[in-house]
Amino acid sequence: MQFWRDTVAQVGPLMASDNPNLATFRDHGGKVVMWHGFADQLIVPQGTIDYYDAVTQALGGGYAQTQQFARLFMAPGVGHCGGGSGPQPQALFDAVVNWVEHGVAPDRILASKAVAGGTQTRPLCPYPALAHWTGVGSTDDAANFVCN
Repeated sequence: MQFWRDTVAQVGPLMASDNPNLATFRDHGGKVVMWHGFADQLIVPQGTIDYYDAVTQALGGGYAQTQQFARLFMAPGVGHCGGGSGPQPQALFDAVVNWVEHGVAPDRILASKAVAGGTQTRPLCPYPALAHWTGVGSTDDAANFVCN
């Protein structure tokens, strides 16, 4: 048991993924797109939100500063790694590539799911923004939502 504690004490700081100081990552041009399903039954979604808030606090400058290199998208109704009643995030890798290679940060991530008679799409907005229906058009069409 002591061996385990000693190993964790020695290696933990090198491998832990909860350090909110991402300054070195940011300063070297790193970009990160995170997402988490609000219906995740295994990892509490609030923990991811708390981590993102801690990154924002550690680096200063508020969400606008953090969003220059890191964006979090919360997916309503989506479970652990997918599933659930909500539309699933799509093209996340494409969003990262477009950001890294072309400098275009994702201002929304499209989520979709099959429904009777077609496909439901919704935008996932960069936290802390949320998608709001404009009141016009189908609630199954992401084009009828705004992020704020």
